[in-house]
Amino acid sequence: MHSFRKTAFVTLVLLLCIALVFSVYTAPYFYGTAFSYQDSGARNALAGQLDTLICGSSHAFRAFIPEQLDQALGTNSYNLSHSMQTMWGRYYLLKKELNRNPVKTVILELSYNALTRNREKEGPEGDIYELGRFSNPLDRWSFFFSAISPSEYGKLYYDTIDRSTTAWKALFQGTMGLQSTRGYLGLDPVDQSISPEQRETVFHSLLFSVKQDEQTVSYFEKCMELCREKGVRVLLITTPMPEKTLLTYDGLETVRGWYAAYAERYGCEFYDFNLLKSKTRDYPEDTAFFDQTHVSRFGAQTFTADLCTVLRKVENGDSISDLFYKSYSEMEQALLQKA
Repeated sequence: MHSFRKTAFVTLVLLLCIALVFSVYTAPYFYGTAFSYQDSGARNALAGQLDTLICGSSHAFRAFIPEQLDQALGTNSYNLSHSMQTMWGRYYLLKKELNRNPVKTVILELSYNALTRNREKEGPEGDIYELGRFSNPLDRWSFFFSAISPSEYGKLYYDTIDRSTTAWKALFQGTMGLQSTRGYLGLDPVDQSISPEQRETVFHSLLFSVKQDEQTVSYFEKCMELCREKGVRVLLITTPMPEKTLLTYDGLETVRGWYAAYAERYGCEFYDFNLLKSKTRDYPEDTAFFDQTHVSRFGAQTFTADLCTVLRKVENGDSISDLFYKSYSEMEQALLQKA
């Protein structure tokens, strides 16, 4: 018995020492800004002031410019989005910020795959990013145990060590600093132009998955219910994509129908900027996009301006029906006829 107690004591001390070393080594990562998504300091500094929150995946991360939004609408906004953000991650972060800010409006970005993504198949990448956005240990551990499965602990451990090593380098090189973009990060443009012949060739050549993921949908609905409980205005927004993507995939109209149905169910607004009639004119394929799903920093400026225009019209009681095509079919025919 004495030997067992001694062994247990030594084991406990060893585990505590390992935990201490791990905590010290990872401190520059969890409390620093070595990576673009690490914005806890910026969010903490703005706590109690924000009235508009933007929440979504990389499509929103790269498209909504809070400073431009604030200048045009007089809001005080923040973009909570990050790459591969899961719907559970959205709910967790949204709940935290709604509880400490006088939020009036929440913009939920809904990309073509927002409700079909499967966390188990994707792996932990999106949740790893979110884990790095919490400086409060209680938030971090709470999110860890709710989002990361035991089978992913090993991968997360090695990933955290690797990111911490990068953070130590940034600390010594003096490259860390408080994030000042309110959550937005732009991308340089990459030409996505296609010829009229290519438009015909790719048209509906791929069928997009229209099978919703049960867990993802459940947390999306939790986001909607949370906003309704808080009395917050919700805007469901789909950001622009290049012509090739819009023409290639069949099934996008089905997805648009899901979002329109949710908007009706919850009594909120839904705007799909892929159906914007001025898109072919104002979003040049050679400068407005980074890849087949994300806008560039130039496209983000145009999109944010267009969003502000739509919201101002709505607030003034003006009709916006003439600004958008009524369906993807109508938009596709316009693209196919484009010179």
